[in-house]
Amino acid sequence: MDAKKFTPLAFLASLGAGGIAVMPFVLMQYTLDHGAGLITRAQLWSMDLSSYQVLYYYLLEFVMILFTLIHFALTIIFTIKL
Repeated sequence: MDAKKFTPLAFLASLGAGGIAVMPFVLMQYTLDHGAGLITRAQLWSMDLSSYQVLYYYLLEFVMILFTLIHFALTIIFTIKL
């Protein structure tokens, strides 16, 4: 019988990518003045932002999407290898 190998690195890589995906949201949640509850995209883009701030928040959104995709890809790849 062929024993499949589990390494903690496989699990931690996927978990780390998921954690990094959440960090920009947490940054926006706790550093921007917004209404009650979680910050929404509508609240963010209704603020009077300079062009540098717009670029910065687009970059944060890009990081969230990129690392979410990395998280899903690593989860699928490492689950198949189990």
